[in-house]
Order: sequence, then C-alpha cells, then structure tokens
Amino acid sequence: MNTTEIKLEGVKISNADIIDAHKGEVFGRIIATDKAGRQVGILQFSEYENGVWVQGIEVDSKMRGQGIALAMRNKLQEEYPEATVK
Repeated sequence: MNTTEIKLEGVKISNADIIDAHKGEVFGRIIATDKAGRQVGILQFSEYENGVWVQGIEVDSKMRGQGIALAMRNKLQEEYPEATVK
C-alpha cells in the first residue's frame, strides 16, 4: 500500500483501498496510521456515477484536532480529481 506523509509528526495517510462493489457502486476506505503502524483514523467512502460520497470518518480521540480528518478527505479528492467529494 502506498502512503503519503503529511505534515503531522509520523502520521501517514494511505491511498484509497477499494473494499467492495455492488451494482456499479464502489466502496472504499483511506486509513491514517501513526509511527508504530497503528490505525488512528479511517475515512469510508463510496463512488457512484462520477460522484464520491464520504460515508463516515473517524479519528482516534487522542489524535483529534491535528488535521488528520482533513488530510484523509484531501487524499480522497486527490485520488478522484474529476469528482466532487460530498
């Protein structure tokens, strides 16, 4: 899995990982991990008919307020540049 380092000390944001598809709708996730490789955030999304929707986003309570959720959302937009992320 390729990752992009963000300006948070030791936090990495994964590329979008497709986990399921059903009747033309694709479901995926983007994961944030700390230096030790522990998951500290997850963004779940779906892509359907040129639209991308954030289905859920969660950041570990100890890691909130550092921009992790925004970094995951920005990564999603980067991976779907032609779509409007909703």
